[in-house]
Amino acid sequence: DSYYKEILEDRYKRLWTVWREGQAKVTAKGVIETGEEVEERLIAKRDKTLKSVRQATRQTKVLHHIIELKKDEVDEDLPTWQWLQQLIEMLGDDGMSSEESDVENNVETVLQVKNMPWCCGVEKELNIIDHQRVLENEIF
Repeated sequence: DSYYKEILEDRYKRLWTVWREGQAKVTAKGVIETGEEVEERLIAKRDKTLKSVRQATRQTKVLHHIIELKKDEVDEDLPTWQWLQQLIEMLGDDGMSSEESDVENNVETVLQVKNMPWCCGVEKELNIIDHQRVLENEIF
């Protein structure tokens, strides 16, 4: 019983969140959004989410490909690439901060990166993954 209750509660929480996001908001000018503006806002949010997922998927594919190549060659830096793969999997889709600013309702939101103690140690490694695809584009 408690299992099904928890599933239903979680489902209703997600539905409530989706419903609330779909409601018209008051713009910076004090006017309620039109249906078209709500739709544009929701599409922009979905596109942003999909972009984040694509980046994480791209990183995962690059790492998987590199690890397979390194396994064939029995390369000595294979454990490093495997560690990076575990790191990306652990961080998930939101593991890398966005460097883009967001403009919603004519109000620009500037994202400020919070420097986490662990992040400074892996930022270089995360950038290596992104640059590896560019450096070896004939492989991918």
